[in-house]
Amino acid sequence: MDDRVRFALEKLLNVAHEDSGQGRRVATCLLAWWNAEVHGGFDLTDLANVDPHLGEDMATILTFLAREEDVVYPYDYRREIEAIIALAATGGTGMTAPRSREPATPSAIERRAGELDTIAAVLPIDRRDALAELLTDQDVETLRHLVNEGMGDEAISMAASR
Repeated sequence: MDDRVRFALEKLLNVAHEDSGQGRRVATCLLAWWNAEVHGGFDLTDLANVDPHLGEDMATILTFLAREEDVVYPYDYRREIEAIIALAATGGTGMTAPRSREPATPSAIERRAGELDTIAAVLPIDRRDALAELLTDQDVETLRHLVNEGMGDEAISMAASR
């Protein structure tokens, strides 16, 4: 990856952490590159729905990928990508669609708290009860999946502490 592509990627990574429409669009592009099967595809019309300099940076990345003989992944930026995944899993960057939420009954909260205990090694224990009330069943399942699939503990802890 040459310096021009690396610079474009680093600018996009910074924007992808923002909780805005542009942050969501950039995050979607980067996560589609990382793993489209898991994180969904990228809508090419998003190139026209971001500021021109961001669209150009996204096009730089896409051009770089098109010119490579084999698929190249940004492994040097794994921590940043994992942080974006964690943000998306907790509703950051505007990436998760509104979901119907199970009523916050005491039994539902207790059940989610128990499920959070299974990944307590990466969550701030003093936040468990607050997270059990805040997160949906789908959120908890996503976090458990990320922990079990090798998601960086630090990225999950960072997202859970917000």
